[in-house]
Amino acid sequence: MSMSAFGIAVTGMRAATARLEAASANIANAQSGGAVPGTDAPAGAGRVFQPVRVQQYETGGQGGVGFDFSRDSSAYIQAYDPTSPDANGKGMVALPAVDMATEALNLITAKLQYSVSAKVARVASDMQRTALDTLA
Repeated sequence: MSMSAFGIAVTGMRAATARLEAASANIANAQSGGAVPGTDAPAGAGRVFQPVRVQQYETGGQGGVGFDFSRDSSAYIQAYDPTSPDANGKGMVALPAVDMATEALNLITAKLQYSVSAKVARVASDMQRTALDTLA
């Protein structure tokens, strides 16, 4: 069974919101250092933030979109910061590999996706109202 146009639009708005949440988390934590994985980090050292990714997919045969969150544990770069409590014996810490240009593009994409989905919902509602007025 297929979804209504309004239902499809709502799934688009949910996916856009997920994309916005992921990009916001990545930007907010871009400078959150942690211990370099697999090195001689001090006991109690924090873990490096793992950037959040959103995979969007078509919901098979029903219309609309779905999404999944995932974390990229290998996405980090090493930086020299011997004053950090998370620094290893060589003074290195891990920073999440967050590309600000990509995250800015994700924010713009989320905004456009939400806007278009909201317009579809509005048109579907108007069409339903017109149909009901015609029948009444």
